Amino acid sequence: MAAKYTTKAEEALVEAQHIAIRHNHNELHPEHVLLAAIQQQDGIVPSIISASGVDSHVITSTLESVLKRFPTVTGAGSDGKVYPSGAFNKLIVLAEDEAKKLKDEFLSTEHFLLSYLANKNNKDTEIYKAFFRAGLSYDKIQNVLEKVRGGARVQDENPEAKMNALEKYGRDLTLMASKGKLDPVIGRDEEIRRVMQILSRRTKNN
Repeated sequence: MAAKYTTKAEEALVEAQHIAIRHNHNELHPEHVLLAAIQQQDGIVPSIISASGVDSHVITSTLESVLKRFPTVTGAGSDGKVYPSGAFNKLIVLAEDEAKKLKDEFLSTEHFLLSYLANKNNKDTEIYKAFFRAGLSYDKIQNVLEKVRGGARVQDENPEAKMNALEKYGRDLTLMASKGKLDPVIGRDEEIRRVMQILSRRTKNN
């Protein structure tokens, strides 16, 4: 049975083809897919990389550099079409395996990322080494993904709407305070003591 894709996964695959066309490539490779996923607005892959404390530009610049060295087809030999490479097909098959491991019902963009890093044939590639240098190993991404997801599973076409809801619709005041981004509270000693007293009660905190 064919795998079901999330909306973001479908968008990433379409954008991967556009990237290939813009580079005059007639074959679709994992590198095209990874670049599309990492640059995807509101996608889960950028969230994973950000949560890992890594600047995504480190990876995207390497991907762009590698893509520029791929063979190009222009002129009469180019029909404007992009055909899946063997490596791309392998990426999709392994991505389906990753989805099954995570008990996900839909194939999502994070599965593409895990798939690439899970493929032992990629360990000598420039892209894999760039991920490794950035500290983005397969295990690290799995751990970060679990935190980003908050225990949720991909059970429909738009799982991103359910992930990181607090980060999307709220503000982490503790994090802002630790970074000195909150204005200091001056002349509110009595109010602060009262709040601490209320929050310290074992019952009737309202």
